[in-house]
Amino acid sequence: MVNGQMDKYKRASEVSELLQINRNTLRRWLLQYEDYLNTKLEGNTKFIHESSVPAIKLIKDCYAKQLQEHEIKDILAKSHEIPKNAESEEATSVLPTHVEQELNEMKAMLLQQQEFNKQLVERLNEQQKYIESRMDARDKNLMSMIREVQETKQQLLETAAAKEEVKEEKEQKNWWSKLFGN
Repeated sequence: MVNGQMDKYKRASEVSELLQINRNTLRRWLLQYEDYLNTKLEGNTKFIHESSVPAIKLIKDCYAKQLQEHEIKDILAKSHEIPKNAESEEATSVLPTHVEQELNEMKAMLLQQQEFNKQLVERLNEQQKYIESRMDARDKNLMSMIREVQETKQQLLETAAAKEEVKEEKEQKNWWSKLFGN
């Protein structure tokens, strides 16, 4: 950080002493209300922009009035004098090279996975079509065989009926011949 910019930032410990707030409490507030405070982290040291000091004082006063977190956030959101944490967003938008490289690798892997999934879906669709065509062929063969069996059964019934008819005719002739003596 350039020295001129650092003049506008104070260490969290300094702000803690200035506003007479416990350091742990201040750290918790910095996390809870980070969207409403302009802070920077350098190494392990948290820096607070001087424009955020009044907001921290406002948070302290709100807690003294027994207000809840959501009420305090509403008050902070309505307060125009409190800058959003724009500089920290700007700092995090620049990704380190290795993170960007890993991100690109992950994108490439994702594209490969999507292509693999697409091919897998195509293969599954082909397999489904094959199974359906085989089932249709099997069903047609089965229906054909059922028809043949029914036709054969019908023919057997007709043949049996014809034989029965011939047998009855013979028996009737025999009866008539016995009766008339032919």
